[in-house]
Amino acid sequence: MHCTAMATRRASSVLSSLPSSGALLNRTSRTNAFLHGRCISTGQPKKVNVQSLVEADSGAVGTKFYHLSNTALLVAAPLALFLSPSPLTFPLDLFLGVAFPVHGHIGINYIISDYVPRASRPLARYVLLGATTVTVLGLLKLNLSGPGLTETYKSLWRAEKKEEA
Repeated sequence: MHCTAMATRRASSVLSSLPSSGALLNRTSRTNAFLHGRCISTGQPKKVNVQSLVEADSGAVGTKFYHLSNTALLVAAPLALFLSPSPLTFPLDLFLGVAFPVHGHIGINYIISDYVPRASRPLARYVLLGATTVTVLGLLKLNLSGPGLTETYKSLWRAEKKEEA
């Protein structure tokens, strides 16, 4: 018997004696099986392989990163604009240069899962992975050898300097 099945069965037997609705009991028993069960995992470390990057929306890790990056980007993007120019902008630019494309990659994978025909999904996902990789590398080059992501963004609203002859 798998480890999670044992933990779920143990939690279900304990929680079945508690008075509550069926939906709440099922949700609670699954949560408690992972939180309070002795045998939480199979002991196998999760490996990140190319397939998990291609199908970024299919796993719990990708979904969790998507939701966490949403909150982090909500805080980091305005903070970078507010702090620019300062020494704190560089690490924020590096973070934004990776987080924006990866967040978009996972989000577009959701769109591919919902709207692209099943036969075309692998090609669409590999093209998306290539575009995400090129985007991350381009933003990394902008952050390391250029003015940085934040200063480039802010330069869109700066008036051009007129040359005096």
